[in-house]
Amino acid sequence: MLMKGSLFLFFTILFLQCMNIECQKVQCYSCSDCANSTLLSQMDSIVTTDNNDQCIKTTIFTGGYNQGYKIISRGASSNCVPYTNNYISIFCCKNNFCNA
Repeated sequence: MLMKGSLFLFFTILFLQCMNIECQKVQCYSCSDCANSTLLSQMDSIVTTDNNDQCIKTTIFTGGYNQGYKIISRGASSNCVPYTNNYISIFCCKNNFCNA
């Protein structure tokens, strides 16, 4: 009986550890030069592999802030640092598909 209890405890801990690792992964949209209107269900996505990874959305304004053409890229980064000025916006987040 002790052996069954030990095996049950072992597999329970193993299962919970696997759930913890799986929960740390985040799914992000992945594309280059893609505007907001191109976010469709068939768009490529990427799954992060490390707890420190985040989704990232980078926007470059070619005609000044909120003017002219926007170049938007989406993906994942292990060292994302939010940043905004008149020409560049870097958005970082840690939820599934938060870089829409």
